[in-house]
Amino acid sequence: MRTDEDATRNGIAQGPVQHGTIASPDDGVHPDKDDVEGEHGALRERMLIRPRGDSTADDLVLCPLANGGTFGPVDADSVRGLTGGSVVAPSCEVQRLGFDDVGLIARIDRSEHVDVEYAVVDGHLIERPVSFEHADIPPWDPVGAGPNSVAAKVAFCAPLVAGGAALFGAFEGDRLLGLAVVDGSFEPRLAWLAFLHVSRQVRRRGAASALWGAAVHEAAQARAEAIYVSAVPTGSAVGFYLSRGCRLADPVHPALFAMEPDDIHLACSLL
Repeated sequence: MRTDEDATRNGIAQGPVQHGTIASPDDGVHPDKDDVEGEHGALRERMLIRPRGDSTADDLVLCPLANGGTFGPVDADSVRGLTGGSVVAPSCEVQRLGFDDVGLIARIDRSEHVDVEYAVVDGHLIERPVSFEHADIPPWDPVGAGPNSVAAKVAFCAPLVAGGAALFGAFEGDRLLGLAVVDGSFEPRLAWLAFLHVSRQVRRRGAASALWGAAVHEAAQARAEAIYVSAVPTGSAVGFYLSRGCRLADPVHPALFAMEPDDIHLACSLL
């Protein structure tokens, strides 16, 4: 998932769905901080995101770990649309990472089998079957430099993190489950969830929900009134964001739409 846009939404033609896969940790791309603007150390502000009680959105809490600061509970207003009514995940540890951790993208397996995808036609979101040749999304290329390569994803995220966007990692013990990048101050009162991916083998363990929760909290802390998402048009990605309270962006963000015209552009109110 990324977000990027330009133009207006008068029916968005959806192209072939593409994604990516896993690379060895040793194949990680580690950008030089001097090559991108901004200053960032490898700060790690650790938190645990977990459901409690009867697992409603109001019950989602951010609990400080031993080396963390004081991260209090997130109130219901801060997590509106967070879970669509329920938290189905076991405990998942989310760490706030730094610039030096952007290379962890190489450890994400973005491969997926897709049965349905979404498109926007005449301002309405429609679901349609995926043709056989596009049903299996390949991994990100671990060595090339094309648009669906690890290098391209790192090149996309690194300047954002260097410029102040937050990088979050979801972990199960020492195992990386997924990553998210959110710019809480993308524009006045608007946050941008620029990247959220969970590895294929560890999906449906709550990592995406935990990363979404961290992104919403970051946006709320920045006093954003909405969070903007451009989702790849797969049924799983779009379905996830709809369940979090996202709706079609109206209007779409021009610059972000220009970057990702084939994505489904969504927004979630934080008010």
